[in-house]
Amino acid sequence: MQENQIHYLQKYRETLFNKLLSVAKDLHIIENNVLQTDDLLLKWKEIAPEYMMDAIPNIEKYPRTAIAWAAYVGIAFATYWDKDWIAHKDDDNIYKSLVNARGFDEMDEYIVEELLGIDFSSSEAEKMENNIKSLTEAALSQIRREEVEPQSVMAFHVFAATVELMFIFGVGYQLHRLGYKYVKVN
Repeated sequence: MQENQIHYLQKYRETLFNKLLSVAKDLHIIENNVLQTDDLLLKWKEIAPEYMMDAIPNIEKYPRTAIAWAAYVGIAFATYWDKDWIAHKDDDNIYKSLVNARGFDEMDEYIVEELLGIDFSSSEAEKMENNIKSLTEAALSQIRREEVEPQSVMAFHVFAATVELMFIFGVGYQLHRLGYKYVKVN
């Protein structure tokens, strides 16, 4: 990748991150900073190729799903991290287990119902869905503003950066829901 392309992607990530942060703050699903952990970011790097293989075929007909499901994966991983990360961190099938339970199309329902224990028809699940939709719309809007040629190498990189940020915001959202906070240590 050329230096100008790297710079472009860095700028895109920064712009999208700030846009998502603004939306998340407005929704009160994140306070001042996005809560995240290095081990969850490393796990994303491991499973990102699998996620991309599932998401890319959905981009044309279901772009919102292809983007949003990364946030749900972040929510799932943050849930695993909170409950017992030792049992899950070396699981090579952690992502596949989310997909295989009901298929990629219904992965959101599986995560909400089975991992979070929330009735998918409840107001709590609806609120979560609406929050993820708001983040997704912001991300999709930013992608469209970029006017990147569809199905190009750069389009792939923009999409990859987008879903990684959606994963990060899913992690942050769930850690916030669980009551985690950054605390200044003296």
